[in-house]
Formats: sequence, structure tokens, C-alpha cells
Amino acid sequence: MVNDPLFKALTTPPETSPETQPKRIITIPVAILLLTIVFTTSSYVHAQLLHLGGEIWGQYNFLRVDMPQPTCDPNLDVDKAVAQAKARAKADTTDSLFDAGPVNEEGLRKSIEQRKSACADSFKMYEYNHEQLKSPVLRAYRAVELGVGVLTTFGQLGQTYLLILIILIGGVGAKLADEHIALRPPKSRLDHLVNNGAQLVANFIMVVASIDWWYHDAHGATQIQSTPLHVIWVAGFLILSAMCVSDMLRARGKAAPEGTADNSLFHALLTIPLYAWLALLGGLYFIFAERYVGEMIVQILRMTQFADLYLAVALYIWGGVLLKYTNLTELVFNVLRPWKLAPELITIAIVLIAAVPTAYTGASGIFVLALGGTIYHEIRVAGGRRQLAMGAAAMSGSMGVVLSPCLMIVIIAALNRQVTTDVLFHWGLMIFLLSAAIFIIVTLLNRRSPLTCAPPREALIPSLKALLPMVPYAVIGAAIIFAYVFLFGQPFNEFSAPVVLPLILIGYVFYERFIQPRVSKEIGQRFVVESKERFMATMRRSTFDAAVPMGALLLLMAFAVVLGGAIERSEIMELFPQHLGNPWVATAIMMVTLSVIGMIIDPYGAIILVSAVIAGIAYKNGIEPIHFWMMTLVAFEVGYLMPPVMLNHLLARLAIGEKEFEALAAEPPERTFWRRHERILVPLAVMVTSLVIVSFAPLVYELIKS
Repeated sequence: MVNDPLFKALTTPPETSPETQPKRIITIPVAILLLTIVFTTSSYVHAQLLHLGGEIWGQYNFLRVDMPQPTCDPNLDVDKAVAQAKARAKADTTDSLFDAGPVNEEGLRKSIEQRKSACADSFKMYEYNHEQLKSPVLRAYRAVELGVGVLTTFGQLGQTYLLILIILIGGVGAKLADEHIALRPPKSRLDHLVNNGAQLVANFIMVVASIDWWYHDAHGATQIQSTPLHVIWVAGFLILSAMCVSDMLRARGKAAPEGTADNSLFHALLTIPLYAWLALLGGLYFIFAERYVGEMIVQILRMTQFADLYLAVALYIWGGVLLKYTNLTELVFNVLRPWKLAPELITIAIVLIAAVPTAYTGASGIFVLALGGTIYHEIRVAGGRRQLAMGAAAMSGSMGVVLSPCLMIVIIAALNRQVTTDVLFHWGLMIFLLSAAIFIIVTLLNRRSPLTCAPPREALIPSLKALLPMVPYAVIGAAIIFAYVFLFGQPFNEFSAPVVLPLILIGYVFYERFIQPRVSKEIGQRFVVESKERFMATMRRSTFDAAVPMGALLLLMAFAVVLGGAIERSEIMELFPQHLGNPWVATAIMMVTLSVIGMIIDPYGAIILVSAVIAGIAYKNGIEPIHFWMMTLVAFEVGYLMPPVMLNHLLARLAIGEKEFEALAAEPPERTFWRRHERILVPLAVMVTSLVIVSFAPLVYELIKS
């Protein structure tokens, strides 16, 4: 298999050409992500240090600072103090128009005794603090704990800056590589002019919005002085605007000549990145309707309320790219290869297995962008045709968003008290089984070759032997998870997974480059890495590959939030009828509406919009909350696969690479419409069928029961 030309063509990474060297700056977002991992881990470490300090020294909270000596008198004469208080009370009422009556001597004495007791306790704590802090061990421990606490606090305060820097610098990286997410890549000179012209307008609108927001902060009611945040926004979009101008001036030299195929304005409009369309639509509303374009920045800053979620998006993308630079996926497929499964069976196995990591990434688009290319390559190496592999890559994450511990479901439960995570995850598992069954049926009906499989007597022993090289990977992963679970007291769940998974993958890269300098040829490594390429070289290469899709996706998410804010503030959803007739009609309308929302807004922004505007209407029309949200999750996935946007297909295209799509276009055309568009129709057939069943099955059940 290692000597197979197709295998080498698909799995050998391209050499870094000289022209890509200046783009090394786009690896800065990954350096920022390393800071994110450090800050997040420091919070876990700090919590454990506080707990351990309490276990060792008891009242450690009182030992974290040097207590000043109390100023009260622990030897206070109570009788004398009572007499003095009575005298003061009598003197205070001499000139009063009203007689306050006799002094409550018993109550006064009790108060003074309590004050004396409290003073004595303060001196005891002071003496305890002073005595304990003579220990050099305690002082050293306290210094470490306080230092980690400062790092944790700094990280919490700096999350906003980290997220914004990743968005802007990643956007610059995607612009350098010309890989912003669009319906088609630019090829002709006209394509490049339209592509860069639209981006220039969008970025310049954001420059104006940044300055407008800065001005209102400085001269409005808040009177906020200039902050680094203001400067970062203005500088970031100025740089993006300047890059667009530069690319427009160089368009003739870098683009295909006039007269090439599809050299029309319509096709040129398709090359405009989706983020630019969203920015233009949002900008038009805020400029002409609200006359405050700075609101666009305010809307993007809503992302900072969930900064940890969006930073997790970037971490997952980085982890997915790191996985491509390890041999782990090849080792997994070595376990399956002895069975000589037909391409369709391999595709079924991959898509179903992919549901588990999707549940941790929290969104199908993130998973497709991170691992869609790997899935495509593995299906192709197994003999699958391009159409089948592309369709599988696009829908590889669509079935996992309903499984535990998907972060989207956690957000739904947090924003909607009508549902809980336990109930959502329970029914999510049922929906996963349903969609998996439909996918298996559609894939098998669509097969073009016999469903072959090697006999167990031939395949079982080689398959079990192929598990042995995976043991070190299992040990490394278990060790890192053990460190987080037992050393840091942090369970491996949807909150810690974004930090833990990249660390595990870095451990795999370290193992393959240091502990196992040259991977055995019998393993059939995914990437033929030269022996001189060491750990840091591989890390640089992988971070370079991660920064581009990271910037493209996060910038798209940022402007999806802007458009979502414009829709919400325009109150256009108020025009949506409150009463939709019977539950059957209401369900049909909701099914279509939610699918359309999924086409244009990223899942996190869409959930916020649906929770605020649409969910209440659904409840009023007799749709149960759990039924509505299960339908919502599946409808979103349909939206991400539905023309004309097909976001997951665009992300898969970005992950797979344009050359494979050009090779697909060069293949002889298929006879039937279904065969020609198999990569689009198969995922749609699976998810639309699932959506219809999820939407109407509960109504059918209620009808039968009644």
C-alpha cells in the first residue's frame, strides 16, 4: 500500500515553496492558542493548589497574605467600657428634645463582650498567620500559588484580546493564501478583481465601523479613553483593506487570462467570500437603518461573551491538522485493511466513527474543516470514488452534533429552561441511530460494486496484530488525560476537551519524531516525512496549515454574528406569524425556516437567534420544546448541506484542496443526474429524510395514541 502511487499522491504533503515563506506570520494565531492552553491549564492548576494548600495547612485562605496586626484591645475591661458607653449615651441625650430612655445595660454589656471575643479571635488568627509564615516551605508554596493565580486572572482578562487577535490575524492568513470560504475559487482576472473588490468594500466598512465605535466610546456617555482594543480593530481591518488593494493591482499577473472558461460576472460573484457577503448585508442595515455603523463592532464583541467557545473552535481546528501529521489514522485503517472491505463499507465505518469526535468539537463545520481532508484521503486510498469520498467528507460531522457531550446542546439547555441536557442527549442518541440507519441504507443502495469482505480466518489475526503499534498512542493519550483528571481535578468533558486533545496530538508528534525517529515502513505511514525534519519543523508545518482554515472559519463566524444581530435588531422576525394553524402546519413551517437559518448563520449564533425569537412561537403552536430543539439541530445540518451555500461542502472543499475538485471535473460525465451530483444528493437524502422523520414522527405518534 505504501508504494501505491495514489496513496503517495494523496498523503504526501507538498513541499514548502519559497513563495510561502513570508506567510509564516500566519502561524501567530497558533502561538496565541498555546497561550490559551497555558491560561486554561493554569486555572485548573490554581484550583488544585488552593485545595492542596487547604489539605496541608488547614486554614490556608488566611495564610495567602500577611495579616496586619489588629488594632483592637484583646484585654478590654468590660465593666469600664460599659460605664464609658453609658456616660457617652447620657451626654448625647442631654441636648436632645426627646428622651431616649434608660440605657439597656445588659444589651450593651453583651455587645462589648462579643466585640472583645471577636478581637481575641483576630489576634489568634494574626498569631497563627505570623507563626505559620515563618515556614520557608509555606512561603515558597504560597509564592507559586499566587503566581499561578495571577497568570489565571491575566488569562481570564485577556481572553477577549486573544480571540480578536486570532480572528484578525487568521483573516490576514486566509487572505494571504486566498482561501477564504467562497462558493468557488477565483481563477480569471475578473474573478480576482470582483473577489478583492468585494472584500475591500467589506473591510473598509469595518474600518469605518471601528473608528465610529471608537469615537462613540470616547465622546459618548461612557467617555472611554483609547484602549488597545480600539487600535487592534482599526489596524486589523486597515491591513486587510490594504491587502485587497494590493491584490487588485496585481490581479493581471496572478490570474488566468481573459477568455478562460467561466469568465463572466455571474461566476465572478460566486468567488466573493461568504464573510464579505455577510459584512455587506449587515453593514447596509446598520448604515442606513440605524445610522450607527459602529454597532457592527458591538455585535462582534458579543462573541467575547463566549470567548472560550470560539477559542475552542480554533483549538479543535489545530488539533485536526496535527492529527494529519501523525500516523494514527493510518494505523487505524491498518486494522481495517485486512478485512478488504468494499469502499462503501469503509465509508460507512468512517462516517459513523466520525460522530464521536464531532460530539466533542461541538459543530459539524469545525469537524469537517479539521478532518474532512483526512476522511477524503482515507476513502480514496481504500478505493472509493471521488464523488463518494467528497460526500462523506462533507457530512462526516452531521450526525454527531446530537451526541453527548456536544457543546451546542449545552448552550441550548443553558438558554432554554424548558429542556435539560439529559433529555436532549437521550433523544439525541435516538436521532443518531436513526440517521445512521438511513445513511447505511442510502450508501448501500448507491453502491457500484459488490459488498466484499475477507473471511474472518484470513483477516482476524492480521487485524489484531495491527493493533499493537497503536499501544504507545493509547498510553500517551491515557497519560495526558490522567494528568488532567487526577492531577488537575478536571474531568475529560466538553469543557476540557479543546485543551486536552491538542496536547495529546502534540504528544503523538513528539513520540513519532523523538522516541520513534523513523516510523517502520511496515506501518505504512500517512506522511513520508524526511528524517531531518524534527519535532519543531513538523510543528511549524502543521501550525502553518492550521492558521489558514482557522482564520477563514472564525472570520465567517464573526460576520455571521453581525448579520444575526442585524436580523434581531431589525425586528424582521416580528413579521413572522405568531399563530401558524395546527401543529402539522407549524412543524412544516418551522422545519423550512430553521433549515434556511442554518444556511446563513453559524450554529452558535443561530442558537441564540432561535432561542430569542423563534422558540417561543413554536411552543405557542403546540410544538413540544424537546421536539422543537431536536428538529432544530437536524434542520441546521440540512442547511449546512443545502444549495446554494452548502457551507459544509465549502469547508470540505477547503480541507480537501482544489486540485481534487478539478480532477473530478475532468472525469467523464456520469449518465444520470443522481450520479453526476452524488456528493451533494447523498448527504441531503440522508439528512432531509432524518429531518422529516424527526419533525413529524412525534405528531404521528400523538395522532395514533389519541
